[in-house]
Amino acid sequence: METVSELYNAWLVSENKIDARRDALKQEGVDRHEVETLLRSEFKDQYENYWFEQIIKPIIKQIEDTGKYKSLDVLGPNGLGCRVIIWGFKENTLDIRDSDTLTLEPDLEAKDGSPLQLIDRTVRDGSFEKGTIGYINGLDHPREPIDPNTSGEDWLALFS
Repeated sequence: METVSELYNAWLVSENKIDARRDALKQEGVDRHEVETLLRSEFKDQYENYWFEQIIKPIIKQIEDTGKYKSLDVLGPNGLGCRVIIWGFKENTLDIRDSDTLTLEPDLEAKDGSPLQLIDRTVRDGSFEKGTIGYINGLDHPREPIDPNTSGEDWLALFS
């Protein structure tokens, strides 16, 4: 099973190709709006939310493969933080009282080698006042980097 770090590195290769092509088009003098249109066309599925496809979806598959949950429901990416909430249902119902959750936030520019943050949605640190954009988007929930070596059954320990 691939670790978070391996999934991130595979995504980074794709992202670097897109960035290199963007730079080349800009050097050719192509209008910036046209650059983005060309990139969308050339890279199709890799252009928007590709981090979700290459990092989050394989993680969801790893969680499914553990067999702990009868079903998973994925919400996101949502909000300013592009958070993804994974609901693990223990029975074949969508009753949230019978579920565990895992909330992840990408940090794709991370320098510590961990492209994902674990969000504790049960606590607010008070850094944003109620009603502000930061509060509404839950940016005041504590977060901590996920170990880059996380894979397979390791994900189960992160559910709450």
